Amino acid sequence: MLPTMRQRLVIGAAASFGLAALLMVRLPLTPANGSSGLSLLDARVGPVAATLLAIAACLPAIILGSVAAASGSSLAGAFVLAFSLATLAVVGGPISGWLWRANIPSAYKGLIVEVLVWQAILIVAFIIMQRCSAAIRRRFPAIAPPGAPSAAADPHVHFPGLQTLGAGVICAMVAGLVASLLLPNGNVGQVVGALSVGFAIGGMVGHLVLPHANVIGLLASPSLVAIVAYAYAGMHYNSADALLTAWYGQKLPGLALVLPIYYASAAVAAVAAGIGIAQSLDSSRLQVAPD
Repeated sequence: MLPTMRQRLVIGAAASFGLAALLMVRLPLTPANGSSGLSLLDARVGPVAATLLAIAACLPAIILGSVAAASGSSLAGAFVLAFSLATLAVVGGPISGWLWRANIPSAYKGLIVEVLVWQAILIVAFIIMQRCSAAIRRRFPAIAPPGAPSAAADPHVHFPGLQTLGAGVICAMVAGLVASLLLPNGNVGQVVGALSVGFAIGGMVGHLVLPHANVIGLLASPSLVAIVAYAYAGMHYNSADALLTAWYGQKLPGLALVLPIYYASAAVAAVAAGIGIAQSLDSSRLQVAPD
């Protein structure tokens, strides 16, 4: 369901503090040559240190996201973390710098690994937030709004079943199609806009077609789209010149011009919003979806 005004204020405050913490690690995560595009694999401090720094910087957003989730839907926590991370991605800039400094097209294999790393971080963060928010509600029951969904009906994350995976596949197909149509190049504005529109629609459609309280498939759908796009770019082009020529001619698929941090942030935030819209459109059916 869509948040109330009080919940929106809580989400906004939590996201503001969360993004402030993430912006503090922007410089160590940038490449040594200062070019655009944040990637954990070529951060100036090295991939391991960059990953640990990113996890540490996400902690304030995770803590505050737990409070936001306790005050409304558990999706609020996912949105807070993803939105905060999206700000860091936007400040890092477009993929153009990465295309010049990376060993393309083989470097796309590394992006597949990176998107899986981000996905693992997000899944663990979502599990932490849902457990912390449940504990906060038990300790402070007044924080939950009237008519808040039960623990079984509130969107949550755990091991997926076929229906959950099916919803994720539907979301990935719809979102990938819509986003690719809106993404002729890798400019930051187009990336964020295309992912936001595409995955909001995809999340809404996936949840309406196969409603389920376990939303891990939907929240993981951006990674599926990223892996397919990166695999295509890495295998279809046999040289850097061929890939760059396709990029200059706007023939390179737009979904391959999106770095993993954008899929882990703007796309995931849009999926969370799409699920909330779906719940508002069909609340009587979706609130009792089986676990």
